Amino acid sequence: MRNYIYPVIASGLLSGCFMGGSNIKDVSTFERQPMVKSSIMPTKAQLSGARTRVIVLGIDDSGASVAKNAKLGAAVGNKIENLLADTGVEVVDRKLANKLQKEIQLAELKGRHDYKGPEVADFSVSGKIVTANFTKAYSAASSWVDDKGKTHYTPPKCKYSVSIEATLKVHALPSLNLVDTITITDTEAKSQDLSGHGYNRYNHNRQCPPYNKAQLDSLVTAAGADAVYESKVQLKNNFAPRGYITEYRTYDGKNIFKITMGKTAGIKEDQEVDIIQMFKNEDQLTGETNIEERKLAAGSVSNIVGQKYAWIVIDDPKKAKRVRLGDTVKIRFEDSMLDQVKKLF
Repeated sequence: MRNYIYPVIASGLLSGCFMGGSNIKDVSTFERQPMVKSSIMPTKAQLSGARTRVIVLGIDDSGASVAKNAKLGAAVGNKIENLLADTGVEVVDRKLANKLQKEIQLAELKGRHDYKGPEVADFSVSGKIVTANFTKAYSAASSWVDDKGKTHYTPPKCKYSVSIEATLKVHALPSLNLVDTITITDTEAKSQDLSGHGYNRYNHNRQCPPYNKAQLDSLVTAAGADAVYESKVQLKNNFAPRGYITEYRTYDGKNIFKITMGKTAGIKEDQEVDIIQMFKNEDQLTGETNIEERKLAAGSVSNIVGQKYAWIVIDDPKKAKRVRLGDTVKIRFEDSMLDQVKKLF
């Protein structure tokens, strides 16, 4: 459940967030620098800037009656799609999901490590609602006297709570490699004041009034939506846009790099990026060659963002000089400062 934040606390923590450094006044004032090529250069397809395609398969809620009755699987799937739309990926029409899901399930049952169905996506997201529990608790009226002799009265109330847990899985296609497993949880609660003559029989028996289906469904779907939201960073980073370094320039100690991603890929000013280098490694036992990714440096997107390109700034001068032509640049999604503050309460 999301918590309320005191504005004075939030503003105090947010005051240190807005630091300069990524602003570029005029690229032409920067001098172009020579670059060493990456040992693994990007392909033409990778340089084309095609968006990553993700399909959200059905979220299974059949194992939890509270979730099934509220159609929580569909609600969670919709929330995931909405979040992914913000990452710059292409969310594939879910009408194609049924056949794809059956093909993937069949492949997993047979132990195959590849998928032979239609190539409609690069990744799939599937999931299962593990638990969805509804509880209600009655609290009788109470009173207390403060140090000044004033009596404080708390009316009787009922608290209705829903706790859910679900597991999401990200698979790469067509390899069917499991990329990530994400456990999402949340508890949502509502309280009802039982003051007044209309609640006499409930107060007499110390019982909660019935909670109707519409109220319960609303509580369940709210818990599901918040559970997805609170795991959004881990989910988004599985599909973070990737581009490549094409140019290096310097001026007055500032290091800037041109990349093959822009507004079309969802790139925005001040986003954080990681520069990743690819290396070929040969397994001494099998002789097989594997590709290893190593993070070199962190940077941020400047104010110059075109449709299919952008300029980034790397503050570390030593690491900037080690960046190679064709190195990978990956957007790094993080919780906003406000979201970080919320998790403290």
